[in-house]
Amino acid sequence: MTNLAERRSRIVRVRQMEHRVARAKLATAEAALANLDRISGRLSGLRASLKPDAERTTGLALKSMAEMALRLDTAQNDLAAPIRGAEHDRVRSIAERLAAKTREEGAEKLREQAMRSESYEQTRRADANRPFRKRPSPLGGVK
Repeated sequence: MTNLAERRSRIVRVRQMEHRVARAKLATAEAALANLDRISGRLSGLRASLKPDAERTTGLALKSMAEMALRLDTAQNDLAAPIRGAEHDRVRSIAERLAAKTREEGAEKLREQAMRSESYEQTRRADANRPFRKRPSPLGGVK
């Protein structure tokens, strides 16, 4: 393998590692977003479950439910910014992964091109080192 092909192989290995890191970051961002969505869903479910009983509800129970509903609404509103941030991180991670994949594919193409060039040069050198052989004339004459 020539220096160029070796260098291209090293670059491919680096690009593959970059792509793996980008995939891991994307998985982390998606997990964080899923976790925040799950928490938001739980808060919504708790908020929806705060329905007063029509027959037996005291004023103290209504006050407690209203306070709990207010706290759950506040928590839901406070969770909106982290969810937007997690969505932004996910979109950025997707873009980074795609860019890393593109760089990896480009490096692989360059390596393949270097290998083909090396193979061609080896064949050309091997042909240049062969002794000269007289060939019959394409016109059919004898020498």
